[in-house]
Amino acid sequence: MSSEWLTLYPWTSSAHASVRVGPKSTHSLDLFYMLRLALALNTLSALSGYDRLLHRVSSPTYECLSTMLEAFVVARYKLAGYDVELEPKTDKGFADFRVKYQDEWIYFECKRENPTASKYYLKTQQYVNELIEQVLSKAESKLPVTRRIDIIIEKKPNISFLHTVAEEVSNYIDGEQFDRWRRLDGIRFSISTRETKLQLSGMRARQLRIQVGTTPRQLSETNAHIQVVYDPYGSKDLQKIRRLIREAREQLPTETRSIIVLETEHTERMVRIAEEKLRQAGYENVVVILVIGNGGWSVPNPVHSGFPLEFVKTAALPNPI
Repeated sequence: MSSEWLTLYPWTSSAHASVRVGPKSTHSLDLFYMLRLALALNTLSALSGYDRLLHRVSSPTYECLSTMLEAFVVARYKLAGYDVELEPKTDKGFADFRVKYQDEWIYFECKRENPTASKYYLKTQQYVNELIEQVLSKAESKLPVTRRIDIIIEKKPNISFLHTVAEEVSNYIDGEQFDRWRRLDGIRFSISTRETKLQLSGMRARQLRIQVGTTPRQLSETNAHIQVVYDPYGSKDLQKIRRLIREAREQLPTETRSIIVLETEHTERMVRIAEEKLRQAGYENVVVILVIGNGGWSVPNPVHSGFPLEFVKTAALPNPI
């Protein structure tokens, strides 16, 4: 491992290392993550292929992040008592690893989404921030303490329209028109009770704001005074996810059952894409796509509906290391 892995920098309440993941890119790993990674690698150190795994972990490319995910997952299976092998040969080259379940070898491929935000994502975030600022400047001072402003962006209108949204929200509060949804050009809003839970399908992100006082408060729907729900991902972002799944499948054998493990910043947005992929030709031997990150989703292939979930869950269990 290079010296950058041994250099720690202070960052809030913990130290971190900054490792290269490209010619001009670095990625921050906090001390706790690095300790867990070290324990995972130590768990695998006696296996054939360990030196190649270690080399890929320390390689200054984005792929090193996927290799770290691979190390965590295979270490979990080894610690759970399964026989594991690193980099098994397949008819297409090499898979990341395989795990023996009863008398069958299950092959795995691990991919981690590039954490670099796209231009579309950044622009959408700026739009949401501007919407929140304009609405709060008009309505925050008169919002009842038991109420929350809920806004759902269905289609992003022109930024000049945000002033109209802020005026309408303010008027609704003045008229005490609570718990009634108002639809404008691509936007819906309601002045809801703070106990209201929004149940939304599809790929959505939420941005919340709370009033800061002297007592610590959790950032949640029940404490927020405004909540904006939106889809921050453009077509290029979704295509990137499809490409990750396709690349994983291309490394897996065609005649043996396999599992794809994906790590992403927003797991819910990946589920529909995973379901879509499993319906396509060429994925018949993929038992499940396991999506982990800020939550965990198991997306099963209907062809393998009887495959035990307990075996799959081992890949995403809290680290025993």
